[in-house]
Amino acid sequence: MKDTISAAFKESPFFDFTVELVTLFYNNEVYAESPVKSWWDLTRPEWKGKILMPDPMSAPELLSLFGAFSLHADEMAADYQRVFGKLLVLNNSVDAGYEFMRRLLANDVVIVDSQGGAVKAIGAAGQTNPSLCIVVSSKLRERSTGLHIAIATELTPVVGMANPNSLIMVQDCPHPNAAKLLIRWIAGEKDGTGAGYDGFKVVGGWPTRYNGVNVSDQSLSDLKYWVDDRAYMYKNGLKLRDAWLAYQN
Repeated sequence: MKDTISAAFKESPFFDFTVELVTLFYNNEVYAESPVKSWWDLTRPEWKGKILMPDPMSAPELLSLFGAFSLHADEMAADYQRVFGKLLVLNNSVDAGYEFMRRLLANDVVIVDSQGGAVKAIGAAGQTNPSLCIVVSSKLRERSTGLHIAIATELTPVVGMANPNSLIMVQDCPHPNAAKLLIRWIAGEKDGTGAGYDGFKVVGGWPTRYNGVNVSDQSLSDLKYWVDDRAYMYKNGLKLRDAWLAYQN
């Protein structure tokens, strides 16, 4: 099946079979399109206290998003200059990714208990000035409950960070062939359409295989994103955590 995996996930040490994005949601009953065009727009005064997100200390995919901002600091700095027409001042931050984290927190980001709660708050009907939220894209499934939510797919420098879901066979497991068959079944068999993958066909989630079944509004290949770099987070996760806690004070 490896020859059917998208290039962005082919070199993973795990078998990444499906993916969701950590990204930005808005209320599409109020806004015909996203009211922000860049991640840096979230640091503007007009969005002070109006960005909701779960705590990265308990939602590791959110911490990995900030890790991606740091790993791609040059792109973040270039996007800041494009948006504001001037060079980014780091204010003693390590790089542009850390400075984005600092400014977002300084803009009174609202920490919520759950991602589901965040989308319910921003997507409820009848609002006039709704907030935005940073959550995983699979929360789009909440549209079925009547919420008015959409992904800001035109964000720069990227829509968000791809957070893969992986299948792993443990070294020296007692039944490796059975494990291989299970992985193949869950991944949808050779042609990507097998029943094992049915439970993973969700709006806001994408197969990593070219021949996988996509039920989302857009193809993953139509979106610009970064992929969670697990090795980078292994080395830098504690530093990012400490920075988040320090910037809160």
